[in-house]
Amino acid sequence: MVVHNVPSPKDFINSGLGFLNLAWDMICAPHYYLDNAGIFTLGEKESKAYWTAYLNEMKTTLVLIHQAIEFVLKGNIATISPYLLIINKPKDYPKLNNKHFVNFADFNTIDSHDLPKIYNTFCEKQLDDKFRNHYERLRKFRNSVIHTVDPNLNITIKELFILILETYTLLRLDEKWVENRINYINTNVYNYAEEPDSGNYRLYYEFKFAERYLSAKQKEKYFGFTKARRYICSNCLNDAFCNEFPFSAQLEPNTKDSTNLVCRLCNENIRVIRKKCSSLSCKSNVLFEDNTCAICFEKAKS
Repeated sequence: MVVHNVPSPKDFINSGLGFLNLAWDMICAPHYYLDNAGIFTLGEKESKAYWTAYLNEMKTTLVLIHQAIEFVLKGNIATISPYLLIINKPKDYPKLNNKHFVNFADFNTIDSHDLPKIYNTFCEKQLDDKFRNHYERLRKFRNSVIHTVDPNLNITIKELFILILETYTLLRLDEKWVENRINYINTNVYNYAEEPDSGNYRLYYEFKFAERYLSAKQKEKYFGFTKARRYICSNCLNDAFCNEFPFSAQLEPNTKDSTNLVCRLCNENIRVIRKKCSSLSCKSNVLFEDNTCAICFEKAKS
């Protein structure tokens, strides 16, 4: 083969998801900074100053989100043929090197503006108007960051959380966002720098950050949380040493005699028993099989 190092569809898609996860890291980071400093609320003046100081990072996040979409679209086009991504005219093809081959990366690939049209021409699953409008909005954001300095470009942390979650949803990938995120955490540098197997609990903290900015409908759309009561997930709790109970599980089905909890983050099914909590101050009647309450975590005496 004359063309070497041709990326596979999976290569493109994994790179795209890496960009999206990095964008998520960047918008979670300032919340970690505050929590680690013991600052859980900011006054209006302090809040404005804090997020203004983080504005450049927030703008960079827009670029990463756009790149994520671009690479996932390229990955889908590459399932037909990666050579559809090349835009060079034959006379402009890169010359063979001294080993008589050329690397795929030496070619020019299609401009981001043309990706949706090429995708819809060759791929069976069509991009609808909602996706194209979302992509075009991000493309303009990205151009404002990359090509100029736009003093009118303002983006909020709330908008960024929603942009990432909506982007992932519109990409119609097989995994839920939380599944993709936990895989990223467990194979990334966190797995070496933090407590072993602390991924689930990190994901819980990240959800807590995002939850501040999401409506009830958005929490259900992006994470599966309904308005029903939440319970401690024993799987996330056991995942690592923590100083807060992860209330991320809900009864499924949500009935008075249901004996199954499902964690909306780690997706674990947890069997429970329906018995009144032994604590007089707790009204829960959902206990784990060891008689520990799924709300206050008090264990009934034998």
